[in-house]
Amino acid sequence: MAKMVNKSICKLYRQKYGVKGLSKFAKVLEKDFIAKVALRLSPTPNNRFNLSLHIDCNYALHIALFQLTNYNWGNLNAVENKNISILKKELEQLNYLNDGKITVDELIFSFTDTSLIINCIERISIEDNLKEILENLSLNYVNITKGLTEMPYEIFTTIYEDTINEKSSETTLKIKPFMDYLDHWGLYFPSNDEIEIFDVQRKVFMKNTDCYLLEE
Repeated sequence: MAKMVNKSICKLYRQKYGVKGLSKFAKVLEKDFIAKVALRLSPTPNNRFNLSLHIDCNYALHIALFQLTNYNWGNLNAVENKNISILKKELEQLNYLNDGKITVDELIFSFTDTSLIINCIERISIEDNLKEILENLSLNYVNITKGLTEMPYEIFTTIYEDTINEKSSETTLKIKPFMDYLDHWGLYFPSNDEIEIFDVQRKVFMKNTDCYLLEE
């Protein structure tokens, strides 16, 4: 497998921002997920860093889900404390080296048939919820593929809903994220230009919804 970790990028981040351990962190993920890993580090105003991870998997989603169930794909249960995934363990080590300044802000899995995009929800970390997200993808695989008839080409676990500020004299539109990765997902299908919203708990697609993705 060709190496995806760009050592020059990791070196640049170390020289420019003083961030240590990125290359080792990415290599561990490559091994655990049997994939290529690219990363992007973005400084924030509060002297912290947002980390975006792109895990490029040369296999289909259902293969990953099968491996997760039967062979512990991603080593998500490979440590003594079953509530701490390898991703979280390695991130803790990365933060130990960098005084706790790094947050995984985005995690993208690119499979051969779809992409899974997980954007951070405030105060709810991606690394704490990754295994549960993947397990619910497995449980809902038949549902999100509409009875195995159509595969979504993008799956977003973080979507937003419209709310009306009724206390104001004017009608103002506000947005808020569903505060749970297992609340609603947004899916794009080849047969539909519009996003389709899947209610994870009820296991059905919603109709006439005001949910949508917040573009950057």
